[in-house]
Amino acid sequence: MNYSFHNLKIFKMIHIKYKLGASKIHGTGLFADQDITSGQLIYTPNTLLDVDITQKEFDSLSYSEKTEVKYYGYIHKKTGNWHVAFDAIRMLNHHNELANVIQDNTMVMVAKRNILSGEELLQNYLDFDNPEELSNRFNLPSTSQQLVHHHFIYQAKVDRNDLGPDAEVLLRKFLYDLVIEIDMEVLIDPVLKFSKNDAWTGLIGIVTSHISFHYWTKEKYLQLDIYSCKSFNVQKTKVFLDTFWKSYEQKIIFINRESGNDFLVEKIL
Repeated sequence: MNYSFHNLKIFKMIHIKYKLGASKIHGTGLFADQDITSGQLIYTPNTLLDVDITQKEFDSLSYSEKTEVKYYGYIHKKTGNWHVAFDAIRMLNHHNELANVIQDNTMVMVAKRNILSGEELLQNYLDFDNPEELSNRFNLPSTSQQLVHHHFIYQAKVDRNDLGPDAEVLLRKFLYDLVIEIDMEVLIDPVLKFSKNDAWTGLIGIVTSHISFHYWTKEKYLQLDIYSCKSFNVQKTKVFLDTFWKSYEQKIIFINRESGNDFLVEKIL
């Protein structure tokens, strides 16, 4: 269930309409409830309502109190004090690559890019937090572990003779369903074109990159690529594709293109 708070005056430190909801990044997240333009003001701190405590004051807290401060707050680089916001901005989740909100050294936040209504607001905590402290507090993997570069390449003969005049509708639904199947989020709606070579080309943008395919109707031949900066279940993806396309003579390769390392190529089938 989502809860919308933009009518409550107590949350006036957040300057945009927003709602809380289930996050694909972590637990509960903060979501835009309006379109936001790049550079638009999102949040300003309030020294009267926010909590700022020194390290000495933090050390005097009980274990449970320290746990709450660590989870919802951080050590501000400029002041060296622990800072905890009083309002829902505390629910802003971290992602070092997909961050769409930036914060300056006065803790003012603005949109890093245009943000659509319904998108989760994300921030790179490393903009204001110590990497080691961040890792210790949240038990996070390193930056290189968080960001992956996975490339799934699928080609097969297929037995789909039933697409008919509704082919575009069915293929559009296929792309949406595939995004759900691999637990991703749509960034750009599907684009589908039928060429003079009697072939369908389809593309959908996902928050972590893209999915594309080419389907030659006469040859009954399919080529499909998934590229993502977020991990997904390869076997589950294979089963979904095999079932939809009624595939045979499949060839599947999975490439881990981790930054800074040699490509790791695995032949799935």
